[in-house]
Amino acid sequence: MIKDLVVTSDNRYLISASDDKTIRVWDIKTKREVGKILGQIGAGSEGKIFAIALSPDDRWLAVGGYFLPDDVIRIYDFSSGKLHRLLKGHANVVLDLAFSQDGSLLASASADETVKLWTVADDFRLKSSLKGHQGDVYGVQFLPDNRLVSAGYDEQLLLWQDGRVQRSYKHSHDLKYLAVSKDWLAVSGNRDDRKILIFDHELRLHKTISSPTKPTGLSFSRDGRLLLAGSLSSTVHEVNIIYDVDDQFREQSRFRKHDNTVMAVTFLADNTAVTAGGNSNEIYFWKNGKVQAHLVGSGRALWAVGLDRGGMHWGTTWKKSVKKHANPLEHRFDLSRFTLAGSDTAARKIERSYHDWSLSHRGGGDYGYSDATLVINRDGEEEASITRKSSNGYRHSVYGFTADGLVVSGGSHGYLIAYSREGKEVARFIGHTSDVWSLAVEGDRLLSGSDDQTLKLWDLGELRQGKKKIYPLLNFFAGSDGEWVAWSRSGYYAASAQGDKYVGFHVNGGP
Repeated sequence: MIKDLVVTSDNRYLISASDDKTIRVWDIKTKREVGKILGQIGAGSEGKIFAIALSPDDRWLAVGGYFLPDDVIRIYDFSSGKLHRLLKGHANVVLDLAFSQDGSLLASASADETVKLWTVADDFRLKSSLKGHQGDVYGVQFLPDNRLVSAGYDEQLLLWQDGRVQRSYKHSHDLKYLAVSKDWLAVSGNRDDRKILIFDHELRLHKTISSPTKPTGLSFSRDGRLLLAGSLSSTVHEVNIIYDVDDQFREQSRFRKHDNTVMAVTFLADNTAVTAGGNSNEIYFWKNGKVQAHLVGSGRALWAVGLDRGGMHWGTTWKKSVKKHANPLEHRFDLSRFTLAGSDTAARKIERSYHDWSLSHRGGGDYGYSDATLVINRDGEEEASITRKSSNGYRHSVYGFTADGLVVSGGSHGYLIAYSREGKEVARFIGHTSDVWSLAVEGDRLLSGSDDQTLKLWDLGELRQGKKKIYPLLNFFAGSDGEWVAWSRSGYYAASAQGDKYVGFHVNGGP
C-alpha cells in the first residue's frame, strides 16, 4: 500500500512511499519513475515506510517507518539520494513527519505516544520531546507560525506552543489524519467516524463535514482553496472527494476510479489532485473527477488461493468475503512443469472446522475491528479466544485449521500466525509485507495470498519440528501480462520468457 505522497516545491517531482519498503521519485511531466531511494529491508514488516516529509527547500527528505532496532528517522539528501544521518530518540515506530513552513524544525509523531522536535540548522539535533498524548500519535503538522498540532488514537487533538499544550480538543473517535492551510486545520480518523473536522488555528471548531465515505489522508491545495480526502475501504465503492474551502467546504467533485483504500493524497501546483492506493496500488492524477494520467504496475492483490497435489491456484477478483472463500480461482501454476494455466480443476482451501472444533470471529480489540477476536469453539462452546493488537496483525482477516488441527490466521501488515487450539501462539510465518487475504491447506503445504501481490508456499512440517519462525519454500509473483517469476529465500529463481524483468535488487542498507 502506498502510504504517503509529497510534491517538490518546484512541482517537478512526485515522491511516493510504500509498504514495499521503497521510496520512488516520479517525473510529473512525463509520469515516469526517475529514481528510487532504498534503505533497510528485512523479513516481514522490517523496513516498511510509513511517512515521508520534504523540507521546503527540497534539500532534506525525512523518512519514518518500521526500522529495527532503534525506530530511527532517516534523513536523506534528496538530490543525491544519499543517507545523511539517522535520528534516534523514539521508542516505537514513527507514524508521521512534518517540516515547519520556514524549514527550521522537523516534527515526528510516534507510537511511543510522543511528538519530537528536531532543529534542522543544528544537523537535526533533538530540541524537545512533547508528552501529552495517551495513545499512538498518528498525525503531526505545523501551523504557519511554527506552533504544532498533533492527533492521536487517544481521541485528542493537541495544539502545542513552546513545548506545552496550549489548547486541546477531545473527539468521540480516534484521530489520525491532519492537513493545514494558511487559515484552516482539517482532521479525520477512526474507520467508523465518517466526519472531517475543520478548525481555525486557535483550535476552535468551525465546521463538521459529514462524509458519505470514511475519510482518510487529508490534503489542502497550495492556495488553500481546496481540501482533498482519501477513502477507507468500505461496503461502498471508494470515493475520493474534493471540498471547496471558499464555499463553506461544500463538496466540489468526486473521483471513483480506486477500488480500495486510498490514504495517500496530495495536490500539484495547478490544483490537480493526486491519489494513490486501491488493490493495484495505482496513482491517479485527476481534475473535476476526470482522469488526467494513471500509473499502475502489473501486480494485483490475491483474494483467493487453492491447492491441489500438483499446483497452486489463485484469483485476483474480489466479489465477497474472503472468510467465506467467495472469491473465484482464476489461475493455476503447475509446480512440476512450471507452467501457467487457467484454474480448471478442483482445489482445496483452508477449512474452518476440524473434527468437533470450529472457528468464528467477533469484534473487539483496541481499534474496534469487527474481526479483531478469533473464537475457538468445541461442540459449539467457546474454548479459547485470540484478540489481536497492532503488534500481531490487528485482525483475523482469514483463518482455518491445518491437517494436524493447528489454527492458522492471516491479518494486517503481513502477519500470518499459527496457534494451538488453546489459543497459544505456536509460530509465525515470515515473508508477507501486507494484509493476508487468502489461505489454502493441502497435506503439509500451506499457500497464502496477500495484498503484497505475492503467493507464498510454506512447509507445515516445520511446525512439528518446533520452529518459531517459518520462511517460505517458494515465493511467486504473476503479472497481469501473463509473465511470472518464482524464487526461493536463497535467491534462486525461475521465470517465464520475460518474467525476469520483475527481478530487481534491493541491497539491505541496515538499521
